[in-house]
Amino acid sequence: LLGFDNNSKLAEDMLPVAISYLKYVEEAMFKLSKLKIIPFADLKARWGYKTTYDTHGNGSIRKFQTLEQTQILTQYIIELCKEFMLKYGYNNDACSKLYISDLFVSEMTYREHHPVHTHPKGTISGVFYLQVPEGAPAIIIHDARPHHLFMQDPNVSFGNKFNEQQVILQPKAGDILLWNSWLPHEVPYIRQPYEGSRITIVFNVNVR
Repeated sequence: LLGFDNNSKLAEDMLPVAISYLKYVEEAMFKLSKLKIIPFADLKARWGYKTTYDTHGNGSIRKFQTLEQTQILTQYIIELCKEFMLKYGYNNDACSKLYISDLFVSEMTYREHHPVHTHPKGTISGVFYLQVPEGAPAIIIHDARPHHLFMQDPNVSFGNKFNEQQVILQPKAGDILLWNSWLPHEVPYIRQPYEGSRITIVFNVNVR
């Protein structure tokens, strides 16, 4: 089960906030590294692209979800996740206790990618696309069930979203996707150059 919505207006409003937050974190990391509080200031150091995820637990840097400008966004995410989880079978009590455990900004440019991974800190994870240049990579959701390793049904005549091992989604600005945090997914490496940067807000949601 994958959740989907589109909110172009909110994405347009959040884009300058996300860009400003990236700049703020970069400057804060630089100051902390100069004071030898942290060993490095490069936001690309661990994942190969700019992300504020690794700074999320640093008490010296204000978390993205605590900003006044992100409160409409956090409410929107919680409401979407509640609807998604009710469809998935979670009860009303659990869905009344949802909170965002991680909310961070990522920016990718040509040649940058993120290999297959999961989000072990979340119950529901998702991504909100603020800026998607033409030619930017898709997101690939992988089926984590092992049956694909053991059987190839000769009676299946064509692939579709119900029997394929992976789902490839080409997002556009304003799209928001939700999935179970244990689902493997990736942003693939692509050879074709594209202009500009792909800016997203990524999140994990849990039951308190």
